[in-house]
Amino acid sequence: MSDAAPKDIPNIQRLLSDLLLRARRNTGFMITFSIAFILIIGSEFVFKRDLYSLYDDASRSIAYGLIAAAMTTITYEIVSADALRKAMADLAAEEAVKYGRSTYDKIQTDISRIFRDYIPKRVFENNRPDKQYNDVFDSLLSASSQYKYRGDTANLTTFQIDTIWPRLRAMPHTFSFMLLNPSRDENFRRRAAIDLQMTRRSSDDTFSVDHTDAFDTEIDAKAAVMRKEVYISVFALWDHAYRNRERHRTYLSFYDDIPFYRSEIIDGGAFIQFYINGDFEGTFFYERDSFICRAFNDAFELGMRNNYDLSRLSQSDFITLINTLGFDTENKTNSDIIKELITLRDKRYASIMSEYPELAGRSAKQK
Repeated sequence: MSDAAPKDIPNIQRLLSDLLLRARRNTGFMITFSIAFILIIGSEFVFKRDLYSLYDDASRSIAYGLIAAAMTTITYEIVSADALRKAMADLAAEEAVKYGRSTYDKIQTDISRIFRDYIPKRVFENNRPDKQYNDVFDSLLSASSQYKYRGDTANLTTFQIDTIWPRLRAMPHTFSFMLLNPSRDENFRRRAAIDLQMTRRSSDDTFSVDHTDAFDTEIDAKAAVMRKEVYISVFALWDHAYRNRERHRTYLSFYDDIPFYRSEIIDGGAFIQFYINGDFEGTFFYERDSFICRAFNDAFELGMRNNYDLSRLSQSDFITLINTLGFDTENKTNSDIIKELITLRDKRYASIMSEYPELAGRSAKQK
């Protein structure tokens, strides 16, 4: 409203000036007074009265003229006030329409901005990467110069970067990954506990958290599996980065938190999945200029300040990294460690192809 106020001032000033001019121009008063005075004085001359009586009659005539003028002026002002009020009403209506239109346009613009910033452009309800999702994702990825992933273990992502994405018409120049820190066991225990609790509640409404030894053992076992998956992903990313170091750069970082969301950010926008009820339900796509996309991208960039350039890590450097992250390298040669990780990676890829048979068709279609 503050923007519209200055525009109203000239109209209000014009209205007040018109009102003052109408009040000062008492044309009715002057005309009525003149006519009444002339008529009464004229009648006195017609009847040939003396000057003294003429003076008295003139005084009376002035008085009558003033009375008549006053009545006429009042009548004129009433009529004039009605016209003025109508003019004021018309002007107010005109300004209200103008203000209403500008306000509507502003509200429409604000609503459009809110929808653009907070409402996803696309929603993919299927948790599996179906054809609709793959077509959109592949098209945007092929046109992107970068790919940024933040998630837990990146099982499916590492499989795709090795077997599917190289078959696209183009690939990003830079890959950045942020995974759950495997050197911190607490990260995986908390996640495992949530997963188990959600699984139990889905089958038993009366389930309550009971940290018995048996439940803690389940948590430890599930956390160990998740940690192992991260180690496999770290190897898969390093192996791919080292083999393709002349084509693109690959960076890796880690975070300490419960993974409440999974994000994949490219030039065209961000694909976001939220961790709800023990699973990542659906995928939401936000355009590049939206507030949500910018917020997730800023958070990602902050987390990537300390990273490893996998493209430049030699085999010995990688072994040092994986050992630092807590992978069991005791009494193993570098060759043994690499062979073990290759076996684990290939086993994972075979499992993914079995679980997602539609990816085989997608892979072949990209050839």
